[in-house]
Amino acid sequence: MEITIRMARYCKANAPDLEIFVFSSHIYRDQLPADIDDILTIVETEDYPSAIKEHGIDIIVQNSKLEKNIDDILATGVKVVYADHGEPFHERYAIMDRRKGGRKRVLIKRIFWELFLKRSYTKGGKAMRLAIKRTTKAYRKCDAFVCLCEPYRQTYLKKIPGASEEKIFAIENPVQPVNDPTLDKEKSILYCGRLSDYDKKPDRIIRIWALAQGLLPDYRLDIVGDGYERRRMEKLAIKLGLERYSFHGHHNDVSTFYRKADVLCLVSETEGWGLCLTDAQAHGTIPISFATSDGVRLVLSGGAGFTVPQGDLEAFASELVNVCRLPEEDKKEIRLRCIHKIEEAAQAPTLQKWEKMFRTLL
Repeated sequence: MEITIRMARYCKANAPDLEIFVFSSHIYRDQLPADIDDILTIVETEDYPSAIKEHGIDIIVQNSKLEKNIDDILATGVKVVYADHGEPFHERYAIMDRRKGGRKRVLIKRIFWELFLKRSYTKGGKAMRLAIKRTTKAYRKCDAFVCLCEPYRQTYLKKIPGASEEKIFAIENPVQPVNDPTLDKEKSILYCGRLSDYDKKPDRIIRIWALAQGLLPDYRLDIVGDGYERRRMEKLAIKLGLERYSFHGHHNDVSTFYRKADVLCLVSETEGWGLCLTDAQAHGTIPISFATSDGVRLVLSGGAGFTVPQGDLEAFASELVNVCRLPEEDKKEIRLRCIHKIEEAAQAPTLQKWEKMFRTLL
């Protein structure tokens, strides 16, 4: 939703003839900033074809999945943009999670996964083949396919049968500089994100802090976000004897946490770009992440953050300790690199690329 809000503000300032509608059955107007009321309209519906006709909508954006009634949507004559906000074929992680029993962690499915399915879905590549198949279907149904960076675009061009250079667009997530970011931080290590298992793997931050807390006695861990994994994380924290940590739950405005935090940790299994990384950089908070994808590596390139080999919790804990123990002058230099990188990225024509694509489709 954050990207939509930023797009609305851009349109209001630069393309007032474009109007944005958000179809949803659970997002309400009082959750949106008042300054975009006149250009963004919430339509609480699940009947997209009727809403498209009623409001005279020209283009509909599908975020990382096609609606089940996509053929009915196409029958209205609307143009369809498929916006993939993850790394290429990230659906494979959701596919494997469902085979393992999903969020309920059904024991019989877990056992069946370990005994019969794991090898074929991982080493045998079945999950990836299914993900490519689903992405190919989305590509064929849409008029434009958007991904987050040029390396992703090249991957899609190679892997999607018959993919066209003209149909796939690389458009980065827009970044937003912060007025007066603070360089004087508290001894806070921040996790900020959804608490869901198969993609975000938030239990990793608990395990990492369990390894690092004894070496960082002045620091605390702040966990901002909510989701179905929270209860398991709370139990794990008690089991591992965690100290100096807090679960803060969901916050609409997390800037207070970024302003205070010395370091941000991203521990995801799959991540396309990572808005928390760029938000941290904008606030002068030093980000550390697993080297999950090309997108993450691009965001943290140029000394504006640190990456750790994927899934190596001990290496992550070691890097976290090393960064926290850096002299303040060294930290200040890294913070300034992060801030400058966001200021430079803000000059990139990200939202202009969306506008140009929309007008081309129209």
